[in-house]
Amino acid sequence: MRFLKNLIKNDSFKEVLSGSFASFITKAIGILLNYFLIFYISNKIGVASVGFYNIILISLFLATILCTGGLNYAIIPLLHRFSSNKTELYSRSLSILSILLLIAGLLIYLLSPLINNSLFSDFKAYNPYVLILLVALYVFQYFNIEYIRGNKNIIVSESLRNIVFPLVVIIGIIFSVSSFQDYFNLILFSIFAATIITLIPSIYFALKSAKNTAEKSFDISKNTLLKTATPLMIMGLSSFSLSEASLFFLKYYYDIKAVGDFTIIYKISITACLVFTIAFAIIGPKIAELFWSKKTYELRKLFVSSLKMIFFATLPVFIVVLFFPSFFLSIFNLSADFTLELIIMLVGQFLYGITAIFGLFLMVTDKQKIYRNIYIVSAILNLILCFVLIPKYGVLGASITVAISYVFLNILCIYSFYKRNLLV
Repeated sequence: MRFLKNLIKNDSFKEVLSGSFASFITKAIGILLNYFLIFYISNKIGVASVGFYNIILISLFLATILCTGGLNYAIIPLLHRFSSNKTELYSRSLSILSILLLIAGLLIYLLSPLINNSLFSDFKAYNPYVLILLVALYVFQYFNIEYIRGNKNIIVSESLRNIVFPLVVIIGIIFSVSSFQDYFNLILFSIFAATIITLIPSIYFALKSAKNTAEKSFDISKNTLLKTATPLMIMGLSSFSLSEASLFFLKYYYDIKAVGDFTIIYKISITACLVFTIAFAIIGPKIAELFWSKKTYELRKLFVSSLKMIFFATLPVFIVVLFFPSFFLSIFNLSADFTLELIIMLVGQFLYGITAIFGLFLMVTDKQKIYRNIYIVSAILNLILCFVLIPKYGVLGASITVAISYVFLNILCIYSFYKRNLLV
């Protein structure tokens, strides 16, 4: 095909493929480990346990967004800004995290009955003190990994995030399954173990990275950090709403089994956008580099080549899952009754995956505010659809909600892209 020949001749595209190889490998391994983890839990323990596992993880991630005040997103630009004073930046960030975690711990304790009834009603051994400790450990672990990544130690950060954590969870579940009568306790134990084991090296590498590059340091105020981080926290919450809000609605209106059903359907459907997910970390920096260097011709060639590559690499996966949905559902111990839900989600993720590069362009260039506003509008639409569809239609309603929200997001991104003639 002609476009393949053009790809080979495109120097920027060849650089994209050769660059960020470590990130590509660790992300690919992490994806495989996570699919194996979901496969093992669904077949050996049950689909409801998949739901419990995912509820725990997304609750921890939500806590991370809130308890870092958005610093988990802001730490990379902050490291560029305060590159000569990394020690002060790290210590100030940890002090902010500590204060926010104390507030979060108090809220978890005071709202314990509500949290238990809403999220962990199926978990008989729920203990607010255990949850508070797990949240604190997970938040520090996640922030350290982002700090390591911001210092360009990509192999370490992505290995801890994508390989070590899921691998420890898998090992914990496989080798401890006979020791637990309650499988929910088993999953909580495995997540706890993975968090601690990932936290220890993350502390070491974060402290190793937190060294000043100048002899004279200067003070960094907490207000300065929060002023940068808060807008990114809003963006992060919007992104979280798009991908995870439906799970909380399913748990509230139905049960943990419904959460497990939807989690598996979602995991299968996102195979239609895995190419973009993996390519994201590789293509994004190169687009930003060419844009800010004002190399419009090379940028246009890279953009078009990447768009075509993502489409043609994604299409075969989409077609296979589309024509054999029952087979893929059966792999994860789900019946063919969820075929419609899977097809709806699959189409939505396919359309998102092949056009998500338009949003990526907005995000890594000087149009971040436009992209943030698009995400906020899409998140609001997602929440409205959650309220309307999920109580009545359950997993089907959640599938429709997520599919529409992601397609709507990219329609707005494409419209904004062409309206502003960004590649002209």
